[in-house]
Amino acid sequence: KINKNFKWLGFLNIVTSFFILAFYSVIGGWTIYFFIQSTIGNVANKHTTEMDIFFSSFISAPLNPIIYLAVFLGLTMFIVAKGISLMVAVYNKFLMPALFVMIIILLVRSVTLPGALEGIKWYLHPDFSKINGTIFVTALGQALFSLSVGHAVMLTYASYLPKNANLPKSSTYVAMFDLIVSILVGFVIFPAVFAFGIAPGAGPELAFVTIPQVFSKIFFGEIFVMIFFLLLLSAALGSSISHMEVSLSYFVETFKVKRSRICFVYGTLVFLFAIPASLSFGPWGNFELFHMNIFSIYEYATANISLPFNT
Repeated sequence: KINKNFKWLGFLNIVTSFFILAFYSVIGGWTIYFFIQSTIGNVANKHTTEMDIFFSSFISAPLNPIIYLAVFLGLTMFIVAKGISLMVAVYNKFLMPALFVMIIILLVRSVTLPGALEGIKWYLHPDFSKINGTIFVTALGQALFSLSVGHAVMLTYASYLPKNANLPKSSTYVAMFDLIVSILVGFVIFPAVFAFGIAPGAGPELAFVTIPQVFSKIFFGEIFVMIFFLLLLSAALGSSISHMEVSLSYFVETFKVKRSRICFVYGTLVFLFAIPASLSFGPWGNFELFHMNIFSIYEYATANISLPFNT
């Protein structure tokens, strides 16, 4: 039986999901831009320094990232307004298996790059002396975000399952495959990071700069880069749809409002809050609170505070 005294915790989950979607949509917009650029050959053939400049100049621009942010949120709103059942089916049956195959291809090439061995050693020999409370909370937040726990995504999707669904079994599979993929991605990223001389803590740059460099070292690299960003965009849309569905399901079921109408209102609010997060990489980059820009504030508040607390 649900204890109504903790109703506020459900609202906190909705707020958490809102701000996750706000900063996540910024990166989703980047993904659309890089997918388009990859289709015209502007990504795969650049050297590391060129890619770094290309990436930095785009995200620091005042207008272009916001346009692609709007496109990404528009796609999310359109899919959610129409209903998520078809998207979930396509996502699970085709897109995720394709992304897994792409990870395996990347892994094989990454570990065979010159200098990759140092990255493998760094990855497999952690420095436990650096583990402290901050590292633990950050890692916990990342794990919860990856598993969609602590912001009502799993609760929302579970409510759509048939009553005879085996939740413990399904949860075990989700956690197991999430762990396997995370380990494999580590073998993709860190050998390549050391091979191309990029800092291991570079953040989003790893996906937008490092991965294209790995693909450039294999046959038909331009095609693989294009496919990679298409799959990355699909994965990003899957996550954004999940976060928007959390709030929409609440408003639709509680207030009996039209799905399309609340989707438009909610998406517009997310867009307005996402604009400052996007501008924090450019014109508003000097605005900081607790030594963090607006994007980092959203990310830190949700991953390091809300998600562990909600869970």
